[in-house]
Amino acid sequence: MALEHAWLEARDGATLTRILAPDFVRPVPSGAFLTRAEHIAWVMAHPRPRSTRVAFETLTVRLYGRTAVANGTVIARAPDQPARWTVFTDVFEYRDGRWRAINAQENVVTPG
Repeated sequence: MALEHAWLEARDGATLTRILAPDFVRPVPSGAFLTRAEHIAWVMAHPRPRSTRVAFETLTVRLYGRTAVANGTVIARAPDQPARWTVFTDVFEYRDGRWRAINAQENVVTPG
């Protein structure tokens, strides 16, 4: 759970490199599969405005030996804009003495 919180707040490539495994993959709505380097480059090129506040609305983590699956929802609030919710699934593996993200997927949702 601590790693999820660090990832949510990450604003620099070094933090993301520490969290994401070298073989990390992230499918995106265009149908592409981003590598770790591509994901980090995208995050660095599109920084979240400092005025936008993000928080987990829900977060659960299930452990399966050396694998963990995190599911949850994130709410983003920016001044003068409607709140934005995303639902996500992140997969982690325990390697070389630490947890690393190996896969992540998120989708924008409309709360109902």
